[in-house]
Order: sequence, then structure tokens, then C-alpha cells
Amino acid sequence: MKKLIRITTAFALFFVFNTSAFAQIRINEVGTNGVDFEGATKWVELYNAGDTEENVSNLIFCDFPQYPAINSLAVLAGDVTIPAGGYLVVSWATLDNDNDGDAEVGLYAAGTGDFGDESLMLDYMQYGTGDHARDGTAEDAGLWVDGAFVPAAGAGLSLQFVDNGTPGVGNWVAATPTPNAENPTAEVPIRISEIGFDGVDFDGATKWVELQNTGDTDFDITGLILCDFPDYPTVHGLTALDGGSAIIPAGGFLVVAWPNLDADDDGDAEVGLYNVGTADFDDAGLMLDYMQYGEANHRREGTAVTAGVWETGAFVAAPASGLSLQLVDNAATGVANWVSAPATPNAENNMATSIEEGETPDVFALHANFPNPFNPTTTISYDLERAGQVALEVYDMLGQRVTSLFNGGQAAGSHAYAWDGRDARGNVVSSGVYFYRLTLDGNFSQSRVMTLLK
Repeated sequence: MKKLIRITTAFALFFVFNTSAFAQIRINEVGTNGVDFEGATKWVELYNAGDTEENVSNLIFCDFPQYPAINSLAVLAGDVTIPAGGYLVVSWATLDNDNDGDAEVGLYAAGTGDFGDESLMLDYMQYGTGDHARDGTAEDAGLWVDGAFVPAAGAGLSLQFVDNGTPGVGNWVAATPTPNAENPTAEVPIRISEIGFDGVDFDGATKWVELQNTGDTDFDITGLILCDFPDYPTVHGLTALDGGSAIIPAGGFLVVAWPNLDADDDGDAEVGLYNVGTADFDDAGLMLDYMQYGEANHRREGTAVTAGVWETGAFVAAPASGLSLQLVDNAATGVANWVSAPATPNAENNMATSIEEGETPDVFALHANFPNPFNPTTTISYDLERAGQVALEVYDMLGQRVTSLFNGGQAAGSHAYAWDGRDARGNVVSSGVYFYRLTLDGNFSQSRVMTLLK
């Protein structure tokens, strides 16, 4: 049920406001065309980040050339008094009234008519690329950077505030709408997942980067920035491969062609992923992810170290021909989290350890085989916390068992077995990718992948 909150102009003019009382009221989410809530396709959500309830009936919204007060807007599924930690969603029919995907949303305390008084500005955001009249006022108020903007959200997504304690363009993302509820985007959940090189063709591209959405809702990466010296292309300026969209579904992938990656083909490059709002890539607060391969001087390594996603002087060795660089654990960072393996664009990386059927003992661990890739022999090692019935088996990509390296009772401790690339009958198997699986007592299981090259 919509409620229309009304108050007289005279009361609004004579009411004495303490601007600081509303310092914890934030613009939290902006819904535009294509995002219907309670029958409204344009709406704004406010959030009370304070510890007391606040009556916001006299606060003022602005969007050039319209300056409606909150009390003249329709409140959707809420009350004009916002409880501590609560939300208020109001419909705003004139938001981006020319539907060009460009608007500003300013929040003011009462007492201004021209919106030029930054002391009365409580919060601000702008999206699109047009000329925003109050951009300078927002900068004076310490809420924005002049000329910065949030890219308009894709169809079906809203613009959401990430950190309600920090203003600015870098704190806005496009994601699945959550009106009258907490935004699920506490962090931008996009990771650099895989790097393809010459010799690894995917959908006609021989240089590409795969991004993964590790969150639980769809995410629009329009406006995120990939960087590799000396070129700084934005993600949405790259070519999405295999019919990909800038909206990555939860758990999904997007592969983008990047011909300028390692433009001189010396096997040395860096791949940095940033939130919108930077031009010189020196702001560690905007860096989302990073990796570098090769040994040359990498200009943004220091930023990555400051951001806590890399170590000084660390690099990933470029892979052999036909292999890509892949992230092992999308919840971890650092050089040790990258390996060379057969390419898996637009699919989960196949070298990550999988743990099945129950909690794993503290030192039940299957290690990466060495060497990998290998020809003709590789060694597989593992640790057992306790004695038990153990099976160490090799499977092909179709899930068919190739051979068993060990099957029987085994004591606690460290163990290792060599595989010479032969099946259970002694026949040499063909080149390709194989899985090896360790099982303890039929309850605990881990598996890894290895590559036989001839």
C-alpha cells in the first residue's frame, strides 16, 4: 500500500533542522526503468545507518531539473519514520525523466532552494555520463569526486551502495534489486579467474581474460576496469566471447577478448581489476583483484601489495603452449594461488581441490602431483592423519577409472606413488587431462587434475 506523506510549505520553512541529525541517512539503492517495485519502475531507497529512528519527512531529493521533496513522493511499503538499521523506499517518477540513463540523486536537509549549499547536502550519487549540475556541490561536501559517475545499471538490475560508511562513486555497483532489504554486495564479488594466451584459442580470440562472479546474485560489471600497461580498457569496452553478457549470473563466468594483453608477446604482463572511479590505478581501495606473470617491472604491483592481493616481487611463470593460467581458490589471493592447466574458459577451473562427503581430518591432504604437466612419470603424494582403508585411483575426463595406484589399509603419515602413464592393463594412455582421487574409509575424498604431455 502506497502512502502519500504531505506537509505544508510553511511548516517546512520554519522547522528548525539539525543537519547532523540526519548524517546517518544514506541513499542506499536506486531503481530505474525495468526494475519494478510495488508498481513503481523508478524509486530510491534510503537507509538509516544510525542507532536511533529518524523522521525524514522534510528531507529533500533533487534531480536536475526536478527538485521534489521526500514528503511529496509516494512511500512504498514503508513509513516516513525509518527505524535504526531500517529502510524507506519512495517512488520517483521524474528520476531520469528523459530516460537517457543519466541522472543525479541528491539528498538535502530542508532550507535550500538552489541546492548550492554543500553544508545541507547529506548524500549524493550520479549515474550516466551527462552534465550534472550539483557535481561540484557534492565534491565540496566531501561526498563525490568531480566528474565521477556510476555507469547506468543493465535491465533488471538496480544501483546499490556497497559500504554505508564510505561515500563516493567507487562504492556503487549494479546488482539484483533488494528494495527494503540489505544490499547483498558487501564486496564486489568479481575475481580474475583465468588468463588465456597465444596458442589457447577461444571463440576466435588468442588473448582473453575470464572473470568469475563468486557472489550469490547476478552482477553487472559494466564500468569495472581491467588494466595492463600501457593500455587501460574498461571491461565493457572489451569483446565478450561466446555470447557473454556484462551481467554475470551468480557463480557464472564472462570471458573477454583482450588483444592488448602482453602486446609485445614477451610472456610478461599484469592483469588488474578495479572498481569504477580511477584513472591512474594508484588507488588501492579501488583495486578488486590482481595477478602478474613474467619477471619484468610491473607498475601496479605496489598498489596490489597495498590492497593486500599480492606480494612484492611475486609473479606467475607463463605457461607452456596450449595451457592457460588458472586461479585455484576464488576465496584466496596471491601468486601461489595460480597454476598452469588445460584451458577451461566459461567453466570452473579444473585443478581446484574438491572435498566431498563430510568434514575432512586436519591433515587429510592430497597434494599436487610433480611434475605437472609430465612425461612419462609423475609422483602423487598425500598425508593421512589416521590409519584407514585408502584408495588412490586415476580417472579420465569421462570419469572412467584408468588405474588404481593403491587400494588397501594404510598407516597414518605421508605417502607417495608414481604413475607412469599406463592403465590397469599396462597400456600407455594417450596425452590429455586425468584426475586422481584419494579416498579414506569411503567417507573422505579429495581429487586433483594432472596433464600428460607427449
